[in-house]
Amino acid sequence: MTNSTEKQIEHFNRIASEYYNARQNPRSSLLYSKIWETVFSNKLFKDLKAPLNVLDAMCGFANGYDILKCNLKTDFCYSGFDYSEEMVNYASQRNPSLRLFVCDILNYSEEETYDIILLIGGLHHVYASAGQAVSNISKALKPGGFFINFEPTNNNFLWKWIRNRIYKKNVIFDAETEKAFTINELHTITQKNNLKAIDELYPGLLAYVLWYNPDAFPSLNIGSLSFVSTFCKLESNLWRTFFARYFSFATLTVYKKLKSPPQ
Repeated sequence: MTNSTEKQIEHFNRIASEYYNARQNPRSSLLYSKIWETVFSNKLFKDLKAPLNVLDAMCGFANGYDILKCNLKTDFCYSGFDYSEEMVNYASQRNPSLRLFVCDILNYSEEETYDIILLIGGLHHVYASAGQAVSNISKALKPGGFFINFEPTNNNFLWKWIRNRIYKKNVIFDAETEKAFTINELHTITQKNNLKAIDELYPGLLAYVLWYNPDAFPSLNIGSLSFVSTFCKLESNLWRTFFARYFSFATLTVYKKLKSPPQ
């Protein structure tokens, strides 16, 4: 275990309660639901055969289970792990029937293989070792399986500067060990691990700034739920555009594991 990983574990064990409470915000939940509804509306997921074996890597509070339960039309068997014992404890209390365990993604290895692996906002917490993390994930994914990754990204200098200031000033983040990627950096890592991007959304626009992380900009977390819902629905029309790619604070990519390594 690296020093940066140990620091992240300590950080999340310390803020687990605050982190969980912030993410129960109804405006954040509305945006969250719209993002994942848009992802799973892709016809890629229409013909999946049950039962699916699913892994939620760096699962936090096992939000991945809620996402799949709402959006997959197929029965699935869920497993999740996180390096924060406090996060896993919270997740186990919420869903005691789920298979949840404590594990560092940099040391993750098991014989079980999966049809879908989720990694939601995790890689930037192990930025310096992201290649090893993705390698471990790819080994656990069945050929033809889907890796769904949602990450903070910087694709222009101004956004990078803003995010770095937020990380330094907000206690919910750890500026010394967290760092966002560019989209090209993410694709370089995944391509090396036999993963091909087949769908990509850029939902980190104004709605994301206002409502996705209530603990990042608490003063901006305002507006009626009907307004938030309407705004998110309208903004979602931009999420697959070149404009959004450049200006988005986050990127959600669906990768497919190739059946043979690229030549």
